Amino acid sequence: MGRLNESLVSVHEQLDTILTLERAGHRRIGELVMASAEIKAALAKIDAATDNIAADVQRLKERIAPGMTQAEVDEIQKEADRIATKLEGIAADNEDPVPGA
Repeated sequence: MGRLNESLVSVHEQLDTILTLERAGHRRIGELVMASAEIKAALAKIDAATDNIAADVQRLKERIAPGMTQAEVDEIQKEADRIATKLEGIAADNEDPVPGA
């Protein structure tokens, strides 16, 4: 009977450990789901920002034409610089917006 009781106690302890791990797993899944929602929201913001920048670039490209005056070229350069600044603003590392460059 002693060995049976010891085995039952051991099984009980193992089940307690399994339940504890299972509860921790559920908590972690909840945390991951929350993190996933936050990541999706951040990606949506990045997507919107890059869509806006793409539209800016497309409008800029449409303005480029042969026979432009220096003033027109200067204005396009100014706009290109503004777009570059917008891109740098959404970089992961503003101090190094183009890693390795």
